[in-house]
Amino acid sequence: AEEASAGGWGGELVERMLRAAVDAARRVSGGGQQESGEARNVAAFLTDLGDAAPRVIDANRSLLMQALGSDAYPVRKAVLVAMTAILMHPPPEDPAHEGRSQERKTRELLEVLVERIHDVNAWVRVSVLTSFKQLCACGEVPASQQLALLGNAVGRLSDRNSFVRHAAMGCLAVVVQRNSIGDVLRLSAYEAHYAAKRAEALAAPEQVQRGVTTAEALEEELEIKHEADLSEALLRLRHLRYTVRYVALLHDAVARAVPMLASKTVGDVVETIKLLTVLTRFKVEAALDASLKICVQTYNFEQQVRDAVLDAFLDMVAGPGVVAGAKDEGEQAARITRQVIRMLHRASAGELSALGAILHKAGAEFTDTIADACWEMAEGRKDGGGGGGGAASREEQRCAMQLFALICSVSPDVALDRLSDLSVFGLRDLAADPILATHVCAALAATALAAGFDPLPPHHPLLSDLAALFLAPCPAGVNAWVPLARSCLLCIYGVAAHPELVVEYLADKLQAACDTWRGLLPRSSTSTAEAAAAGAAFRSEEETKREQAALVTWRHATARLLFLLGETALRQLVLLEQRYKRRLEGIHVAQKQSEGGAAGDGAETEAIEDELGMESKGAKETEAEDEFKAAELAVLSSKSVWGSRKPLVLEAALNAEARFADPWLKSCAVLALSMYMLVTEAFAREAVRYLFSILNVAQEQPIRVNLIIAIGDLLTRWPNTMEPWTTQFFAALLDKDPYVRSTAFLVASHLILNDMLKGRQFVHVLLSGLVDATPVVRDRAELFLKEYSTRDRIFLSLPDVVSSLSRTSHLSDAELHTIFKAMIGYIDKEKHTEALVQRLSLKFTQMAHGEQDPADAAGEGAPKPSEGGGGEDASMPPPPAPNPAEKAKARVRHSRHIAECMALLDIRQTSERVIKKLVSDACFKHYAPYLSDEKVLSSFKEIAEKVRRVVPGQKERPDVKALVEAWETKMDEVHQSSEGQREVEQRALAFAQTPGAPAGKRKAAAKKAAAKKEKASSSGSSDDISVEEALPAPAKRKVAAKKAAAKRGRRKATPSSSSSSSEKASDTEERSGPGSDGGASSSSLSAPAPRKKAGKKAAAKRGGAKRKLSQVVDSSSEEDSGSSSSSSAAAPAPKKAAK
Repeated sequence: AEEASAGGWGGELVERMLRAAVDAARRVSGGGQQESGEARNVAAFLTDLGDAAPRVIDANRSLLMQALGSDAYPVRKAVLVAMTAILMHPPPEDPAHEGRSQERKTRELLEVLVERIHDVNAWVRVSVLTSFKQLCACGEVPASQQLALLGNAVGRLSDRNSFVRHAAMGCLAVVVQRNSIGDVLRLSAYEAHYAAKRAEALAAPEQVQRGVTTAEALEEELEIKHEADLSEALLRLRHLRYTVRYVALLHDAVARAVPMLASKTVGDVVETIKLLTVLTRFKVEAALDASLKICVQTYNFEQQVRDAVLDAFLDMVAGPGVVAGAKDEGEQAARITRQVIRMLHRASAGELSALGAILHKAGAEFTDTIADACWEMAEGRKDGGGGGGGAASREEQRCAMQLFALICSVSPDVALDRLSDLSVFGLRDLAADPILATHVCAALAATALAAGFDPLPPHHPLLSDLAALFLAPCPAGVNAWVPLARSCLLCIYGVAAHPELVVEYLADKLQAACDTWRGLLPRSSTSTAEAAAAGAAFRSEEETKREQAALVTWRHATARLLFLLGETALRQLVLLEQRYKRRLEGIHVAQKQSEGGAAGDGAETEAIEDELGMESKGAKETEAEDEFKAAELAVLSSKSVWGSRKPLVLEAALNAEARFADPWLKSCAVLALSMYMLVTEAFAREAVRYLFSILNVAQEQPIRVNLIIAIGDLLTRWPNTMEPWTTQFFAALLDKDPYVRSTAFLVASHLILNDMLKGRQFVHVLLSGLVDATPVVRDRAELFLKEYSTRDRIFLSLPDVVSSLSRTSHLSDAELHTIFKAMIGYIDKEKHTEALVQRLSLKFTQMAHGEQDPADAAGEGAPKPSEGGGGEDASMPPPPAPNPAEKAKARVRHSRHIAECMALLDIRQTSERVIKKLVSDACFKHYAPYLSDEKVLSSFKEIAEKVRRVVPGQKERPDVKALVEAWETKMDEVHQSSEGQREVEQRALAFAQTPGAPAGKRKAAAKKAAAKKEKASSSGSSDDISVEEALPAPAKRKVAAKKAAAKRGRRKATPSSSSSSSEKASDTEERSGPGSDGGASSSSLSAPAPRKKAGKKAAAKRGGAKRKLSQVVDSSSEEDSGSSSSSSAAAPAPKKAAK
């Protein structure tokens, strides 16, 4: 290689070896084992030659290009690697050609590499993208080629192969880092600048003279003309257009990359986070908007993803390596604070929670760095720690205080050190800014987590300020007061030693206000809203205004009281549980300390204490549990602040008077009622019917949403009490309001996925959201399906879900197809496919016999809305019983959907076990009766076509092909026989309606046609078919002849009387079963031979049977005194007894 590079004797040798390798590469196809080995050897030689002697490769470039036509992908991959080596080590420029020849060669090689990004083999695409990553890192890709490279790399983000996607994201990250535009890539700024410059260029005199007066003409001129023919202004305009296209491609890359954050592949998520982090560093606007979606991945199950999220967060807010070594810590802290505040400003509730979790993972070392700067900005100084830069805006103060509250939750000591500053900062004067006061209360509540904090006594000034803040009027309205009041109560229960005393004080104050304004209410307020409106016409305008003002004030005071009662009842329960757990921990610690060194004598000491009646560990735990249960029941006792106002809660929630018609008042009352139900099971059992009655009649969206969330909590806490009402809860999934529906989907999916609710019979309702018109509902249904598919739950419940969805009337066939396809997309194991073939085939027979699905049986105990006792509005009339025609139509629709699901299964020619199971008699006898329907037959034909299709790279299986062809022939015969039967029925019916035909024959034909029609309608297309009915027509005629001969033989062997013939007809019907036409049993193809004359043994047996028959007849006739003829009434019974 050295000799060849130096132009010595090795050049000719290497050239001949290269020619031989290229000839071998053109011969191999990569298909066989020996050829693939030869291809690997050629690829290894080309790769090593490119690394050792790139100049020789460059000199023989034409030979190398011929090897790109090889079918073996290792050869193509090696050729592209060798081309990369040429570009990485270019030969020295020739002064005579001024570098133009080398530039042209480089451009040609780069064009070949860009073209090979779309190679048919994934490993070749990965190799090309990796080569471009190396070339960009070395600066060997000119700016003129970067745009084409960027566009092709962005396109590979949607590649089916995950390795190609990873390589594309790595290549994009390096391309952006080595861009020739700048450090800030804001699309909006560049588009505005380009539009302004283009307008200037169009207004230039030279453009007007040439007739270029439109933007399209100018764009065409910039595209066609060479740089030497353009003026300096047009060159700048062309560069601006290049920049806009470049940044627009980055926005397209973000749009393609963000969905991969929800990928199952860990590599996809990690590489996407890295790419978005790089784009965020360059201020790409789409990446800045997606940065919060990166933070949400901190809840990912994979530790690798969580670590990548933490690294990305530190990189986005501080830059790589800035936190570790910065010269000015104050300036660095202020910069980090501003970056985090920008993220908080546009964060939703879920993203805000994710940011809090990331701050917890970052630890106290990171939060302590920015705590001081964050506090200074919250106080109003613009640059926290960076020198007075002016006053901060109110919005910046709110975000800074919100961040400070998150920091205090991570490091409670920070809040404890600034407890006095927080109190002085403004609990007394912050009623005008409830949002800032909410964050201050959240920061104060974090002090309770500090190690050296002592709970405050009831008369502490801080508690007085919190109580005054809760009672103060809120000019910003209800939407601002509710989070403030909730945060205020959270702070009271966190820092107060006895928060129930503060709650009692607040309740008494609000109760006094309600009683004061109650006396000023108009009399019409105690009637319905319609009566109140009618009575207002007889009062003066001044009196009406005064009464309305009193009514509004009373409603606000009552709503605040109800809000206080509901929130604090639940928080009191949480406080009691915390005290109970702390007491148990104290008992355990005391037990360990008392045991000390005598660990072996602990059990003996406890036994002695039990005998002597002394307090042992178990006795103390039992005592603590009893006290906790007593305290839990005392929360809603008549003497407590909550139990004494229970009638007010029920009255406000259920009363329809005009004074309770305010939506906010009604919402607070319903929330208080639901939170009371969470405290004790006895009250939940008593009030559950009221809850569902309100859910059925409420028209306000917030009330229904809050009720759905509350019912989800109640199902978790009191499952036995709420189980009979599960059906009415799942009815909310079909609510007309999209927001209510999406909330119901969220709550129901959470309960089912966490095994808090056995809702398998309601899975089909959740999956119907896959075709919902609201995108949020569709996304939540897709997420539910994705999570539900784990642990093989889709495989277990798919047949029942298909049956339930088929009975759903509000879904079209196209929507059902979408749902079926989404479900079956998660069936990826051959053993599951085989089992589903059998279970779905069995569904045909279950449907024909009217057997109940497990989904229906599981939901049998749930009460219908009329059984809930929720009042007249909650009741619904029972659905009318379907007639036989509707049942037959439903069976046909059901059979088509089952066949459609079987056609969607991944059955290929390689799935030999699945195919054998499908065509076996055990499965064929179930779906054969429904092959008369064209759609069912076409679904099974689709399976056959799919099986015949040869998978690329695999050989055809003649045995499987022959098996499928025989199966198709069998299905065609069954289909043709059913068509012939229908044609005979139609002709019989037409003959019966012919006027000139004999009356007796017409009557018989009509009777026969009606019987067949009734039979077909009772079983969908034709009832559960026997093996004889699945036979071809000639075999059927032979079987029919044998049956006729058997019947003639039986008639000769027995006397023809009306009673015996009726008995024999019933006996024949019992033996043949409901699926046959009065012929032989379906277990045998041949009919029994005609009976011969019975011998002595047969006569003796008949005599014993007659004696038994007479005994049974006598006993049955004595019991059945109401029958007029004992012999006729007891005729079926002796026949069964004789058997």
